[in-house]
Amino acid sequence: MNKHILIIENRSSASISGVRKADSFSPEEIAVYTEEGDLIIKGRNLEVDEFNENKGELKITGRINSLSYRSEKQHIPDNFLSKLFR
Repeated sequence: MNKHILIIENRSSASISGVRKADSFSPEEIAVYTEEGDLIIKGRNLEVDEFNENKGELKITGRINSLSYRSEKQHIPDNFLSKLFR
């Protein structure tokens, strides 16, 4: 298990470790699954500068407005949604 660390600099960049999976990316929202549950980052002009899936490291830039976590118990597995819309 990788340690989950989140570092934000001046609300314009972030480095995140302990990322298990990248769920989605857009200029307004980045969603990732971390060792501590789902992490949703909202803002403007968000971009993924670097994502190393093997190391579980993610670096983003843009205006960070909010961060929120959902616990692992609240995580909806990908296959649940695909089964729902079959």
